[in-house]
Amino acid sequence: MKNMNFTYYVGMLFCVLFLATKTTANDIDLCIYQAPTSPDTINEIPRQLSGVTYRDSTETLFMVTNEGENEGDPPVVYETEKDGTVRRTIILDGFNDTEGIVHIGGTRFAVSEERRGRITFFDIPASTPNIITIDYSDAKIAALSPTLGPWGANNGLEGVSYNPAMNTIYTVKEKASTKYYDFPNPVSFPVTITNASEFCTNASLNFLDIAGVHHLGLNFEGSVEVLLLSEENKTLKHVDGNCNVIGEFSLSFMNQPEGVTMDNEGNIYIVGEDNELAILTPSLDADGDGVCDANDICPDFDDNLIGTACNEDVCMVGQTYDTDCNCTGGTFQDSDGDGVCDANDVCPDFDDNLIGTACNEDVCMAGQTYDIDCNCTGGTFQDSDGDGVCDANDVCPDFDDNLIGTACNEDVCMAGQTYDIDCNCTGGTFQDSDGDGVCDANDVCPDFDDNLIGTPCDDGDMSTSDDLVTINCTCVGTPIPTTTCRQRDSLALIAVVAIAPSSFINSLTTLSPYKP
Repeated sequence: MKNMNFTYYVGMLFCVLFLATKTTANDIDLCIYQAPTSPDTINEIPRQLSGVTYRDSTETLFMVTNEGENEGDPPVVYETEKDGTVRRTIILDGFNDTEGIVHIGGTRFAVSEERRGRITFFDIPASTPNIITIDYSDAKIAALSPTLGPWGANNGLEGVSYNPAMNTIYTVKEKASTKYYDFPNPVSFPVTITNASEFCTNASLNFLDIAGVHHLGLNFEGSVEVLLLSEENKTLKHVDGNCNVIGEFSLSFMNQPEGVTMDNEGNIYIVGEDNELAILTPSLDADGDGVCDANDICPDFDDNLIGTACNEDVCMVGQTYDTDCNCTGGTFQDSDGDGVCDANDVCPDFDDNLIGTACNEDVCMAGQTYDIDCNCTGGTFQDSDGDGVCDANDVCPDFDDNLIGTACNEDVCMAGQTYDIDCNCTGGTFQDSDGDGVCDANDVCPDFDDNLIGTPCDDGDMSTSDDLVTINCTCVGTPIPTTTCRQRDSLALIAVVAIAPSSFINSLTTLSPYKP
């Protein structure tokens, strides 16, 4: 804080000394001025305060009203200290609607009479009683031609100033086609001014009116610049010789600013109705933005950046500095719509909010989650049958899928079987060496037709009957008993038939059965 105070006071001293040199046209910069919180009220001036000028020989101000204490009373000039303390009162008898005043030099002053369209010159003696009267008959009249007006209404000549280097008078027309005129200081009176030059217009100044003017040639030798005051805009503007605005100062703290002047120390005095005085003093511009500290919207910030593009939030595009000097606005950039801006997005085109949450991108895994790289990782491999093929891809649950296409032997009748795509042991060749339709593995009698088992056969033995193929694949008959006559006869007959001719056999069929 100590260093900051030192810088402030050194800067302030520099500004004051710089302005006091009065050597160039650019010794003033409104950016370094500061205004009071509110204007002072001059109680000794009752009303209608409208213009002010400074006389350096006495270091006093001369303030003019446009009429006296009561309506219809003549205007009054008050000589005051710089703080507004009244020294003496000069009644302008016969003068009318005096809106501006300027010290020409010595005892010579001039006022602007608004409705009459006149710049009226008169002398105020250096040393007089506290109250004096100056009669209009002693004044010198410079009337502006009606073609420069028109005059007669409350929108005529408002302010007046003087450039001693050019010996030129400057005046402004308030409204209804605002004008800024200059003409040579007249050498004889009365005179009608018909060839005043038009310097500025309200269009070039962006003013609603012009209420006061102060030529900086009164303070800075050779200056061609002026201060112009607008009552309705409540603004003081610094204008160069080409009517370009090179600085401005807000007077929003005043009720109705009307007149402006400057002393040789660079202090600017603004007066206004009814009886206000504001003193603007040189200040500093700590942040170097061209806006003096008193008017700085945001200290330590370049006020000129307000409204310009910025990019303090990497998540936004189209931000600008707002009137609070904050980088705000713009459009949130979130290409993948996950609520995480693109600049901070861990994984573009992915919802970053899913990091750490469950996922299932690999059907073979259970318990996967999105990792910090936004990949679905981790989890446990699911293989219920332990065949190395995950359950989701398992062709045959509870079966080793790796056996598909390999040899198997689930059917003993087949050779060359393999596990098919449905995990069944299929295919192969039916093994039946003896061609009996019974596979070799189940063949009771290899090289024999197992289908004959149980069927009649002839075992070649005459002593047997009812011959059948047995389970052992042999033809076996039942022995014929030999203990009865019938049996013996039957056997004998069989033997005869076996060797007898067919004619004999046929004759036997005609015989009647034997009945004992």
